[in-house]
Amino acid sequence: MKKLLEYDFLMKDVFYKCWHILEYIDKHPNMSELDREAIKATIMDALVYKDLIEAEKQSLDLDNMCIREDLEHYKYESHPNVCGIPQWMKEEFRYKCLCITGGCPISVFLAKPPSKYL
Repeated sequence: MKKLLEYDFLMKDVFYKCWHILEYIDKHPNMSELDREAIKATIMDALVYKDLIEAEKQSLDLDNMCIREDLEHYKYESHPNVCGIPQWMKEEFRYKCLCITGGCPISVFLAKPPSKYL
């Protein structure tokens, strides 16, 4: 059993409704069942994407905020019913934004007038 707080990746890079996902769980103890399902799917997707857990052997116990060495709790689903933005897509967005804008903030890039001469 490994606590979710031990995964730095979840503390820094995984968000849900504009919050760090573990902070959202802490601040919203009375979440709807839909929120709980989306959070479970988002956490599992991020952990499997980063190869931090084995999807075939481990499951998420959200009530105890840990990853279990069994499949008796929430198991990884490659196509969940509800989920936040997948981690691979977030990284792709960041990469495309950096390539298109040349590293300058997107607000500055979009504010410049269109030019006929590239």
